[in-house]
Amino acid sequence: MLQPKRDARLSENTVIQYYDSHPINESQIMDAIKSLDLRDESLRPHHLFAFDQDHFGGLEATRTLAQLTQMNAESTVLDICSGVGGPSRFFADQYGCCVTGIDFTETRRKTAIKLTEMVGLSDKVTFIQSDATDMPFDDHEFDIIVAQEAWCHIGNKNQLISECSRVIRTGGTLAFTDIIKHNAATDHTLERLGLEMTFQGLASINDYIATIENHGFTIQETSDLTDEWTQILVERLEMYRGLEQKTTEVHGEARAIEWDRAYTFFVNRYQTRELGGVRIVAKKLT
Repeated sequence: MLQPKRDARLSENTVIQYYDSHPINESQIMDAIKSLDLRDESLRPHHLFAFDQDHFGGLEATRTLAQLTQMNAESTVLDICSGVGGPSRFFADQYGCCVTGIDFTETRRKTAIKLTEMVGLSDKVTFIQSDATDMPFDDHEFDIIVAQEAWCHIGNKNQLISECSRVIRTGGTLAFTDIIKHNAATDHTLERLGLEMTFQGLASINDYIATIENHGFTIQETSDLTDEWTQILVERLEMYRGLEQKTTEVHGEARAIEWDRAYTFFVNRYQTRELGGVRIVAKKLT
């Protein structure tokens, strides 16, 4: 029987290894930039939008979160698990706000910094390496907190939401999307996803709602995205297969084969209705 990794440090290292060997990586993005026909035009944030939004639904999903939070030029925004920084750059470029992105994986942070410098947004967007369950920020520092399909890798959801509650200002807005489990999810499925996709303690929609409300938030919107994501993930699987040659070049053939097997299993769990997706928007009132 598959056994999930229980040790916290081992789990953290496994998440880092997962993203250090991800098909979406700096080399792949740089190749995409080289393929752009910019002529004499300088590289700008919008040139990256087609390939730096590494989450379900792409640019429109990011725009939706911004609109739901009523983001504007006065907003201070925290992007938790910011990855290579696509959403953070989008928020700063499109809304004029200042954004801090945090990510546990140092290679993702370095790529985010490089891309942000390349498009001239370093004065608006900052990236730091940080554990989302122990963030190095003052109390009530941010107006808005956002995240996209990343908290599935964080086992201690209660401590994560507690930290969000601490660093957000009263009246601030939390808006995120995440992979969630449905009642049909089997122990075997959850164990395999823990091993292959480094998902830790997947929450249900009700789990998230209860935890968020327990930490002083009032739910503004809950949207079940399962049906939408079921189709999106089929398309993403084909996208990753289109990157197989590049993944093999950067990470080796074994990793390319391993990724395809793991992601195929993950996508199929939407077909069996074991997994789903959620978007939650909540206001911090106390």
